[in-house]
Amino acid sequence: MKILYCSWYENSREDLERALNKAADEVIVIEHKVKEYLGLNENIRQEIISIVVKGIDIVISFDFIPILSEICNWYNIQYVSWIYDWPNYTLFCKEVYNKCNRIFLFERNGIELLSRYNIGNIQYSSLAVDTDRLDRQLGKDIINTKYDYDVSFVGNMNTNLNNILMSDEIPSYYEGYINGLAQVQQKTAPRALVLGMGTGTFATQCQKYFDNLAVEGVEIDQKIVDKEWVRGYLRASCVDMDNIVIPHECVLAAQINKYITGLERTNLLNAIADKYNLDVFTGNEELNIEKAVMHKSIDYYSRMPEVFRKSKINLNMTLRSITSGISLRVYDILGAGGFCLTNYQEDIAKLFKDGEELVMFTDENDMLNKLEYYLLHEEERMAIALNGHKAVKKFSYDNVLEYILKYIALT
Repeated sequence: MKILYCSWYENSREDLERALNKAADEVIVIEHKVKEYLGLNENIRQEIISIVVKGIDIVISFDFIPILSEICNWYNIQYVSWIYDWPNYTLFCKEVYNKCNRIFLFERNGIELLSRYNIGNIQYSSLAVDTDRLDRQLGKDIINTKYDYDVSFVGNMNTNLNNILMSDEIPSYYEGYINGLAQVQQKTAPRALVLGMGTGTFATQCQKYFDNLAVEGVEIDQKIVDKEWVRGYLRASCVDMDNIVIPHECVLAAQINKYITGLERTNLLNAIADKYNLDVFTGNEELNIEKAVMHKSIDYYSRMPEVFRKSKINLNMTLRSITSGISLRVYDILGAGGFCLTNYQEDIAKLFKDGEELVMFTDENDMLNKLEYYLLHEEERMAIALNGHKAVKKFSYDNVLEYILKYIALT
């Protein structure tokens, strides 16, 4: 089997390449930036075609790259798109209907969303972690770990709307609307009254994309879902709005969720820092959690695993747009032999044992209570970290890739 792997310098590139080399007879790797793939660069198109025509069985990439699907469809080659980020806006493009596609997505509710638009060839698959690499790097002796941190969080908390929407100037009606939704979304049982001059479209969209929001009222100001505004965002992301086949409200909902996630994470981390020693590793250099020790972003392969191993408790706070799936951070923490305290997710409850392999919290009070408990009960915390490290091995790159290749062999 001969595989072409098209990388965009994603964090997991080395791990996937190692697994591919074990599974295939030959692996060819090309690398370009995402914007170069999405910008329909003719030189890249010709480079891919020149490799494909010499004989390739499968083309694979993390996330969905329309130009790869297009070329594979021309040459009747299977294109494996392993979705790494959700939402992945290129999945909303018309190439998603190509028969060559074999799409693997870790977000079950995302699969349900795409199925509403008759998009086939989508299968559930978890993300993965290279447990062998981490064991070689960190060693298997978790019991005798010397801790550098009590509580750690590694991740981004973008609360700047201009950055999230990639715009220098946000219209006041957008800013007010998004901030209003952000406030009600952070409540336990939020309710919203949507007013405007429309026909109820947005009230319906709110109910569809924000599961815990009780929406009253039937009106909408059409400016809120102005296609030109969303078009500008997608253009900045190098996605052709004219190529989008799924309603643009999905894009707006996802961006609102990203903003809300940033606010939630900031609020929770401030609450933690008021009571415990907290270290935050983030690329948002303008962010300041007043009582926490703030660090710059850290390298995925070298420094991040060390932080996960040497933290008594590692926090995971899932992006709002991931409503059922498991984020990569959970696998990375467990793979490094770290103790993971995470918000509740449906798939985490299905695939891992709460209280035995990791620990889930339901709200701020529950999180703070469990932080206190597990900081004091070291033996119990250590046992959970050990169990989690064993449990996550079934999600190694070798195992998940084997599942993907077996599935496409049957389709």
